[in-house]
Amino acid sequence: MSAADRSTLRLLACAGAIAVVAACAKHTAPPGFLSSPSNAGRGTQGGWLDLELSGNRRLSGELLAVTAESLWVLGSDGRGMVVPRSALTDKGSLTRYRATSSEVAGLTAAGVALTISNGAFLLITAPLWVLTGTISGSADGREAQTPVRPAADRDSVLRAFSRFPQGLPRGFDVSFARLSPAGSR
Repeated sequence: MSAADRSTLRLLACAGAIAVVAACAKHTAPPGFLSSPSNAGRGTQGGWLDLELSGNRRLSGELLAVTAESLWVLGSDGRGMVVPRSALTDKGSLTRYRATSSEVAGLTAAGVALTISNGAFLLITAPLWVLTGTISGSADGREAQTPVRPAADRDSVLRAFSRFPQGLPRGFDVSFARLSPAGSR
């Protein structure tokens, strides 16, 4: 194999890995917080919320509970917050489990590298690996997330991935900070 072929192969492998990682859905959960897909919904932690609120406010943290009027969140700063539904925008998301997109990226890069054995056909098979890996990685990352909206249309999913799916337990410390609703400060 010529130096130009090796250079092309390296370029394709890097492009494939970058494309897969770039296509992944983003979240702000701390490393190690989210469980694997097979353990999602079985642990004691809730899913991770990334919310964009009215008034250009943002909030990230663990979803504790869902009520008809609000979401209870343990913020990434350790403070508890009650978020009224009227403060939500259509740009929030709940990450239910850790996506395996990095594993998909690794497999895609390995697949692209192995196309060297295809000879001249690598000009067809390498881009196919990149395309397939990008689509798979993107789908995997997006599958782990659920949109959070002001309307209660997704409450069953939100409850299933909250720390307290049946609601706040009796005796729960309700001294959480309450965010102001949309339009008020």
